[in-house]
Amino acid sequence: MTIPKAEDIQEIHVFSPGVKRFTPETLLAVLPKFVAGGIYKPKMLWQYGGIELKTGVTINWRADGENTLVLFNRGGETYFQLPAESDR
Repeated sequence: MTIPKAEDIQEIHVFSPGVKRFTPETLLAVLPKFVAGGIYKPKMLWQYGGIELKTGVTINWRADGENTLVLFNRGGETYFQLPAESDR
């Protein structure tokens, strides 16, 4: 799975009101900076949501930190992270 391009995104949904890592706007802004890789951090609080594409497909996402993102659907999941030098 790859990070969708901004021009392919219809809407970003953000859930987990108790965890405030991303808003739809901030997630859209940092999506292009994420690269594949990293590992899960067990027992972390997840923020989650969906990325609705213009094609009608929805990609689910979870974040266990401000520098991590997991995209998943029925086909599997991919873990992404922001490189250390990326500024949000």
